[in-house]
Amino acid sequence: MIVKYRVHEVAKDFGRPTKEIADILTKYATAPKNHMQVLEDRELSILFDYLTQHNQVQSIE
Repeated sequence: MIVKYRVHEVAKDFGRPTKEIADILTKYATAPKNHMQVLEDRELSILFDYLTQHNQVQSIE
């Protein structure tokens, strides 16, 4: 089964604006055509790496 993960779903799951997700993709991969675009594995990796590096947790408590 192939799971399709879209731009707006990433934004919702990370609690970020869709525009921010689109801007990250534009800078590091290719600009998404719209918020419903299905993301490829490479694009998801870029997003996850970026979001985890730029949103460090101060404490796990």
